[in-house]
Amino acid sequence: MLTPADEEFVRRFRDKRNVLGAAVQLCTLPWLGFVPDDVPAVAAAAVARLSERLGILVGELRGYGAREQTRSDHLRDVAAYLGWRQVDGSPSATGPSSASPASPPTPRTPSCSTTP
Repeated sequence: MLTPADEEFVRRFRDKRNVLGAAVQLCTLPWLGFVPDDVPAVAAAAVARLSERLGILVGELRGYGAREQTRSDHLRDVAAYLGWRQVDGSPSATGPSSASPASPPTPRTPSCSTTP
């Protein structure tokens, strides 16, 4: 689950779709080292758990990131929140080389989980 601080962070985004999309990015980046281009296509169980926690319908995620700039802006914010730094320019949702844990390696990891 998201910590209270994580939830406060993602609720700063503009609408429900963006709140849920940022939460997915927040939980995906530390585990995979990148965020897939198709954020709404991540594991349904994980999205359902975040949806429940945030009180936002899963369907709100549909269309998230249709504007690539929105997704990349959110990824940059999420990476900064986690304490990650830029490696090759702005973090992007295209692959694992786009963001790297800060040095020394002390990035925080949200306690995102699909288990209760």
